[in-house]
Amino acid sequence: MPDQQPVDNPTESGRPSLWRRVRPFLRRDRSARLASAALAFVVIVGLSWLGVSALTRVDNDAAHSLRVHLGLETPGAVCGGGGTQPACAYDDVEQARAEAQHAQERRVRIAVLQQLRVRLDTQLALLDAASTRTRRMAAGSRDDLLQPVDLRPAVTREFNRASRSRIRRALGRGDDRQLARAIAHRRRLIRDASSVVDRLLARDNAGPVSPIPASGVGSSARVDLLAHVEDRRAATRLHLWLTAEAGEPTGTVLDELTPSDAAALATAISDPDAPLWHSGFSNPAARSQAIRVPSVRYRSPIDDQTHWRLVGVAVWGFASLLLLVAGPVTTAAQTANERQAGTLPVLRMTGLSTRDLAWAMAIGPNLFTWAAGGALLVVGSAILAITVGWAALGLPLVLLALAMATTYPLAIGFGDALGTRLSPLVVGGLLAGGLAAGGLVGGLLVSLDAAGLGFFLGPLPAVLGAIAPVTGIEGFTWAPSGPYAPTSTWALLYGLFLQFAMAVACLRLWSRRVERPWEPLLSPVEGVSLALASLGASLIVLFDIAARSEASSLAQLNGATFVASALLLPTLGWLFAVSLRRPARANAVADHVATRWAFARFQAVLAVAATTLTLAYGALMQSIDLSPRGAEVMWGTLAQTLLLAETAVGLLLCAARRRRGKLRVALFGGLLVLLQAIAVVVVYELETTSALHWGTEGSLAALSEATSPYWLVFLALLWGTGLAVVMTALLRKRDRQRAEAKERERSVDPDDDGMPGRRLIH
Repeated sequence: MPDQQPVDNPTESGRPSLWRRVRPFLRRDRSARLASAALAFVVIVGLSWLGVSALTRVDNDAAHSLRVHLGLETPGAVCGGGGTQPACAYDDVEQARAEAQHAQERRVRIAVLQQLRVRLDTQLALLDAASTRTRRMAAGSRDDLLQPVDLRPAVTREFNRASRSRIRRALGRGDDRQLARAIAHRRRLIRDASSVVDRLLARDNAGPVSPIPASGVGSSARVDLLAHVEDRRAATRLHLWLTAEAGEPTGTVLDELTPSDAAALATAISDPDAPLWHSGFSNPAARSQAIRVPSVRYRSPIDDQTHWRLVGVAVWGFASLLLLVAGPVTTAAQTANERQAGTLPVLRMTGLSTRDLAWAMAIGPNLFTWAAGGALLVVGSAILAITVGWAALGLPLVLLALAMATTYPLAIGFGDALGTRLSPLVVGGLLAGGLAAGGLVGGLLVSLDAAGLGFFLGPLPAVLGAIAPVTGIEGFTWAPSGPYAPTSTWALLYGLFLQFAMAVACLRLWSRRVERPWEPLLSPVEGVSLALASLGASLIVLFDIAARSEASSLAQLNGATFVASALLLPTLGWLFAVSLRRPARANAVADHVATRWAFARFQAVLAVAATTLTLAYGALMQSIDLSPRGAEVMWGTLAQTLLLAETAVGLLLCAARRRRGKLRVALFGGLLVLLQAIAVVVVYELETTSALHWGTEGSLAALSEATSPYWLVFLALLWGTGLAVVMTALLRKRDRQRAEAKERERSVDPDDDGMPGRRLIH
């Protein structure tokens, strides 16, 4: 016997492994695609880091407001919290200006208060000396008691003059007892003012007050201060205060002031309620409150752990987009390209099974996507494992694996179904739009726990909803653990079941249509099964919306029913339109027999759906204690919705029976369905308004004595046209059959012996 060559890595059946069978599809431009994947990985990680850094590290007003709005930062974490907390400054120049103004005000306050303290001490010394002379009944001049001293802003000029006038009257009368009382009264006034000044000095952390030297301050310094006061009246008041109204100069406590402080000094002296004093003279409670800079330079309080957690979530999210959007789109486009080129049967002849071809369509064109997405997934998971732990990644990773297992078969079926009708670029664009739009809308609905409907909008919402709570953004929560956990959990599980069922149906479609592209997309059994499964999804959506909206009126309940019906009816029509059986040849159209059977199946499932929705609607009415009276508007609207569904299915079946002119049917049918939908909404609004304002009972299609005949004609045309479309889709095309029979009869030659183009000559 000849020696048998060993097979490299053989399987038990002698066939090469799956990797060796699929590897030829990975060799094309492998180096270039891997290099592109590495570059994309670096760019995406860098952009994620830059984007998160802009969110967490930028110190401007917009970034601060965004962080507060997202819940990453509390409103008063640094500044701007109101009350005694300083305002936020987002510019270094602005903050430097605020600090300079604060320093100037403090310098002026301390200078004025220290000067007042010296003057008050001088007045107390004079009063003590005068009191001693009064007790000893000593004679002599007491004019020193009448020396004018300006004690503003601690003591107003009027009060100060009144106190001196009281002493002057006592001196004029020569009444020592009255003079003693006047001196005691002025002493109390001076001591109270001294106490206020001491507390204000302590509030500004001022040092001890030095006595006034005999030299005083020169007149040139006073002239410099006065020259920088624009208001002449304020300058006059400042001049009087500086000279203490007695022509004597002030002390050196004002020497530190500069000409730029002159305006603030004039305001501080003349107005005790000026903002510079911060209510120190008028509000006793304000004297113990420290004066701080009115604003602080805002710096982001986001720590490094939060920063890297957001970076990990961003990288993980990009990995999900690559694996669940970019990869399936590439697979669908490649499948459509192979179907359009007619190379699938040729690939089948190489010995590859349908399963091998499915793996080839999923892995072969996605080397870039899987390499870049896998690297991003590893890096994002590693960052999140360090920051939040592996426990938080368990559920997102499981959902991502399940989504990948169902999305790629769906992409293969989608590309195979549309590959003979549309270009691969259009097929990829349609799938990308559906996955991205459904993922974005559904992800927001799931992450914000707004509606369980998001779980039915594709494979991406569940993954995004599971990873969103890791961000720590306020409002993001995992819906099955929120306040509406029962309906959300059912929506999640049922959504995964529907995706799995669709994936199995697409794999069966692929196995049938690889070599027989005329096979229907779905078998009748698969169409009915998926239709019943869609009915279950519609019921879950109905109960979920009713529970979340806390429906307490017919209007809210009707809105939930509308949403559930809008989700269900188009799905039913499409499922039965794609399950039509066609003759075993390419570009064949369905005949009237297959169309009638499909329409009959649709009527059966539609009856089940209508009955189920009716029972659910009645159960919800009973659960919220609503009276059946007034619900006739909704029953009539649901009846019209069923008629609209009949029209839509009739249009789909009519298009399936045509080889040409499908675009005309689509345009005409779309316009007809749109007008019917508008009519349904208008009728519902009219009937609801009538029942609300006039208390009348509703009627089907807004029929009453006041109904306009034009409205009746419009409704008759709409529903009559829909019935005509249904009849056109179901009737035989007898005229075409007669024409085809006559054409066959004319093509038959009685002298032909079976050899066309030749005659026997006898």
